[in-house]
Amino acid sequence: MIKFKNIISAAVAAVITLNSLSFTAFAADKTPQQIVEDMRLGWNLGNTLDSFGGGSDPTAAENYWVHVITDKKMIDDVKAQGFNTIRVPVTWYEKITDGKINENWLKRVKEVVDYGIDNNMYVILNTHHETAGIVPSYEKAGSSEAYLRNLWSQIAPYFKDYDYHLIFETMNEPRIEGSEEQWTNGTEETRYVINKLNAAAVEEIRKTGGNNSTRLVMCPGNAAAVPAASGFELPNDKYIALSVHNYAPVGFALDKDGTAQWGSEADKTEMNAWMKDLYFRFVSKGTPVIIGEMGATDKLNTSAREIWAKYYAQTAKSYGITCVVWDNNVISASGGDFGEHYGLYNRSSHSWYYPGIVKALNDGVDAAVPFDGGSSDAYTTVLFSGENVSLSNWATQVITGNIPVLSPGYKIAVEFDGETPCIVMQNYNIKEWNVIEADKAEKNVAYFNYESIEAGCKTGYANQNQMLVMAKGNTSIINKVSVIAPHKNGDVTNDGVVDRYDAREMIVCACGLGSVFSMFYGDMDGSGSVDLIDIIAALKAEQK
Repeated sequence: MIKFKNIISAAVAAVITLNSLSFTAFAADKTPQQIVEDMRLGWNLGNTLDSFGGGSDPTAAENYWVHVITDKKMIDDVKAQGFNTIRVPVTWYEKITDGKINENWLKRVKEVVDYGIDNNMYVILNTHHETAGIVPSYEKAGSSEAYLRNLWSQIAPYFKDYDYHLIFETMNEPRIEGSEEQWTNGTEETRYVINKLNAAAVEEIRKTGGNNSTRLVMCPGNAAAVPAASGFELPNDKYIALSVHNYAPVGFALDKDGTAQWGSEADKTEMNAWMKDLYFRFVSKGTPVIIGEMGATDKLNTSAREIWAKYYAQTAKSYGITCVVWDNNVISASGGDFGEHYGLYNRSSHSWYYPGIVKALNDGVDAAVPFDGGSSDAYTTVLFSGENVSLSNWATQVITGNIPVLSPGYKIAVEFDGETPCIVMQNYNIKEWNVIEADKAEKNVAYFNYESIEAGCKTGYANQNQMLVMAKGNTSIINKVSVIAPHKNGDVTNDGVVDRYDAREMIVCACGLGSVFSMFYGDMDGSGSVDLIDIIAALKAEQK
């Protein structure tokens, strides 16, 4: 074990080197995570400025695939449907002569970006179909880096005065085309080169100055897939978000010959698992995640896609992840091919092909219950979960016959649909019946504090024999009941203990190299910053 004095000496050295241990906030008083959460829900202007084959003329290129020129009304319509973020994919290589980007193309890109900015929307701007110039192999690493640096050395300064509502994305789906691993999370080689390319692009963006010094920049892994557990590293920069594309599950969302059905408990469990993995690997460690492309291809299965869309958006948002749905203005016809038909908005008629799917995405975001980092597995005990129970007409459902151990600071959380339920504590030895109202209910979760439960039991909580949930008259559907223990202050890694690993995360945060998931848990003395006093407190906790 590392000696206590040695760790403190290292922390002090970090203070001397960096002069300050205070937490640095993002521009406009928003951290990167706060920006991502504020982005809410996004929409892609797909197959438009990212098209290729149309030549160097801006109008012909933009019109080449979708046969429609983007206008302000389109973006107004998108904003009116609850999307406050647009992603503007842009392909640049056909607009470059002797290394210089066509000025008229830059002006047109700016016009489209401004459609969103003028609506007070977030706009993501990227480099899209650049797979000829960007090849993540050892052989092509040097030329790929030079190509990418050249792009951002021109794009970044053109937009450097825009505020934090403009977000850059270094690359789209970097990969070696035609390789066996091109649509996976890559190999050791591709991951290594992509790490270098992301770092080079960020460096190029930062050195252009202005608001680019602190602009949020999205960085992908191989094919923008969910990154491998090892070998992928984001640039050492405070204002970075992970960029992920996930048309999941592939059989439903992407494979034209796959299933047209989705919505089983197994389907939901699978989706929740990979999003939870992103949360614990990135979001909980201070790195925001944006799913820059997601969608389900049109298989004439609108109802299934609506179920999928709501659950996808809801699950992502609950983990602090923002989704940007892909829209290429293509839908399926009866009996037609189901490949990559992701149209939601009819750009020719300024109307929506599938308003129900748009509503489902919005409903999912609105229904999301933030995953409490302090209520991760180390702090949560599930009492009931599984097949939903529907209660009405004052009916009750036994949750546990052996009541859980509770003490001050604990709470019961009941996930429900319909009317807010009550919990009932019963001492059946003396026929005591205690009905307890929720302390609060938000986004379909009712919370019951231990203190209220104790006060609501005539003979005290410890004398009760069983716990039930109850509908007050109208229908309540009970989905899950959990006990949530109070989070240990200082446990920024959310593993149930305060130790040197928490101290290490605090040092990283305090030195301005990253951010812990929650300032509240890291700021042990309530000073408003994560500093040496908090680090010492965490280290002392481990010594006990």
